[in-house]
Amino acid sequence: MAKSEWVEQPEREQRIEDNVLVDAYDRYEVKMGWETYIEDNITFPFTAKVKIETKDNTKELVDVEVIKFDEKSVFRVQVCEKGSNKLFSVTLLSLRKIKADEETLQVIEDWKYWKDGGNNF
Repeated sequence: MAKSEWVEQPEREQRIEDNVLVDAYDRYEVKMGWETYIEDNITFPFTAKVKIETKDNTKELVDVEVIKFDEKSVFRVQVCEKGSNKLFSVTLLSLRKIKADEETLQVIEDWKYWKDGGNNF
């Protein structure tokens, strides 16, 4: 969702307030709230599409299996392109056409909504 397409969603905002931002008084606590919400509510594996750069420097949307969180950040995940054994890391924000359980979808969409609203820590 491009920033110009952002539409306020009061129900989503209330869920984010209740599950992520409650008791967060500074940027560090907001980040910790998001980390906890994401870690506690995303179930692996699931499938998605992600744009990758090909050998001829073009972008291609490919099917991937999302395996686990990246070791360095819960805002990144390890994915494996279908038909390949090679793992690589992408941001949660880069995932498209996600096929996952309802709770996983909701958490990722909440994260995208919050970021698309111009929020950061």
